[in-house]
Amino acid sequence: MTKIFPRKPPKPCKGILCLNVSSRSVSKRSNDSLSCSRYRLKLHFACEGIAIESEIIPASKGAHECLRCKRADGLHCVVDVAKMNAEKAQKALDEQLEKQSEMECRLALVKDIVINKNGPYSQRLAQALEELGVEVQAYHSCTFVGNHMHKMLQGDGPSRLAGALDDDSEDKAKFERLFTSLGRVQSCFKASLLNEDEIAELEQSCEQFACDVKELLLDESVTPKIHFLVAHLPTFARRYNTLDLLSEQSLESLHAKVNRLEQQFATSRVDKI
Repeated sequence: MTKIFPRKPPKPCKGILCLNVSSRSVSKRSNDSLSCSRYRLKLHFACEGIAIESEIIPASKGAHECLRCKRADGLHCVVDVAKMNAEKAQKALDEQLEKQSEMECRLALVKDIVINKNGPYSQRLAQALEELGVEVQAYHSCTFVGNHMHKMLQGDGPSRLAGALDDDSEDKAKFERLFTSLGRVQSCFKASLLNEDEIAELEQSCEQFACDVKELLLDESVTPKIHFLVAHLPTFARRYNTLDLLSEQSLESLHAKVNRLEQQFATSRVDKI
C-alpha cells in the first residue's frame, strides 16, 4: 500500500508581509518569486506589489529592491504599492479599451464600405446607374444584362460611371477611356450579318481596347472572357459574318414563338401538327 506523506506547508518569503499566495515554497526553482538586488532575499511577486508585466520582467532579472530594503512601513506600504499598481493597470486597461474602440470604428467603416457598399464612391456609382436607367440590384448581384451594358457603355454612360470618382482622381480619365473603348466593341454586336467595313471596325475596336487595357491596367490580370473578346471575337466574326445571330439571346427568342404556337393550338384535338 502506498504511503502518503503529508505535504509541507509552503515556506513564506522574506518580505515585510508574506501573503502566502504561492502553493510552492520560495526557492531557486520557483517561477513566481524574485530576488532582492541588495540582499538576495527570495520574495513573492505579489508580496512586493508587482503585478504588471512591465515590472515583472525587469524584477525577475534582478533589478528589484525589496520593500524591506526601502525601509517600508509594513502593510501600509504594501497597500500603497498595490494601489499604485492598480492605478497603472487601470490606465493601461483604459488605453487598450480606447484602442479597441478605435479599431471597432474602423472595422465598422470598412464593413460598411466593402460589404454593405455604402461608401461615398458606391453611393455616387449607384446614383449614376440610376440616372442611366440601370438597376442598382444588378450591380450588387453582378447580373448585368445586355440592355444594362448598352446604357452604361454608350452615349454619356462612360463619363457618368467615371464621374463617381473624385475630379482630381487619376483613375477617373482612365476608366472613362476604358469604358468608351469597350463601348465601341459592344456597338458591333448586332443581330444581323456584318459587312466588310463592320468587321474591320470590330477588329480595330478590339485591338484598341486590348492596347488600352495593357497601357492603363499594367498590374491587373484579365479574365478569360476579356481574352476571348479581344483575341478570338474578330476571327469568329470574319468567319461567320455575324455575332449576335449566333448568340444565346437569339436562340432564347424562340421561346416566345413556341409559347405563342402552343397557345394557338392548345384547343386542337390533333396529336401532331
